[in-house]
Amino acid sequence: MEIKLKEIIADLKKDILNDAEKLVSVSITDLSSKSKNQITTMDERINKLENNNLQKDLLIFGLQENRQGATMEDESNASSSYSQSSIIDLVCKHIKDDLNIHIDRNDINSIFRLKSKPGMKTPPPILISFVSTYKRNEILQASRYKRKQQTKNGSSQSAVYYNERQSKAMAELSYIARSMVRDKKIVSTWVFKGETYIKKSITSNPVRITNLAKLKEFD
Repeated sequence: MEIKLKEIIADLKKDILNDAEKLVSVSITDLSSKSKNQITTMDERINKLENNNLQKDLLIFGLQENRQGATMEDESNASSSYSQSSIIDLVCKHIKDDLNIHIDRNDINSIFRLKSKPGMKTPPPILISFVSTYKRNEILQASRYKRKQQTKNGSSQSAVYYNERQSKAMAELSYIARSMVRDKKIVSTWVFKGETYIKKSITSNPVRITNLAKLKEFD
């Protein structure tokens, strides 16, 4: 009787230990999952704050500065005073001719051409920070409408295009999303107010992509 009791107690202890190990394992897994979710949420909030700070910024790609004999390296490394003055005139004239939008110097907070990367065959982009979001949004809306019309009419697309400026993390998501469009995993992607959106199919609803895990669901 005493031996059987000891065996029962031993079995109970073993069962209790096994249950305790399972509980600890589940707790650690839950804690790890919660920590990952908290980190993801924090990253998304940081990205949103960064994007909010970039809402007055605009990137112009493909705009060549018409200085006789100047190379792309010359344009990128020109003195800031000369470069800024010439770029303001260039940008204001191009936007007026291209989109019929008047840009005054007082609309611009800062403007400069980014540095050229090695082997770059196109002029480096121009970064403009406007005094308010109004002018930037007006340019973006007009350029998007023009591109839609060009696509609809089958006419050639302009070599110069305008993009919103995104935080580094969101820009990486947009880059991956564009590669997914090329691989035909999704039908389209675009940026709105610094955030990346995609469509899985023509008839599907737009999906806002806030992190890489969300984007991989469509991969």
